Amino acid sequence: MRCGWSDANVASENMQWPCAHCICVVGELSSRWSDRLGGMDITMEWREGRGMVTVLLGLLEDQAALYAVLDTLFELRLPLASVEAIEMSDASGRGDQAW
Repeated sequence: MRCGWSDANVASENMQWPCAHCICVVGELSSRWSDRLGGMDITMEWREGRGMVTVLLGLLEDQAALYAVLDTLFELRLPLASVEAIEMSDASGRGDQAW
């Protein structure tokens, strides 16, 4: 079960907040954007077939915080590769800080 979801098709109003998210965008984004992006940790990875991908990992307080992050990424014209709600135990294995 991921962050309060019992099924991948359950509407987002059934999610339990705050919720950890992993958001990947194609392209490079400086870690200086962390404050504007809800305090998410920002790292970059090279992915075969996609090139440089920025990975944002962090705990978002509510759906409005998630929308704010996605809106900022849209304004920066960074194409989304993935958006995933994750369990805190999943996040700990990704090398993130203890948020």
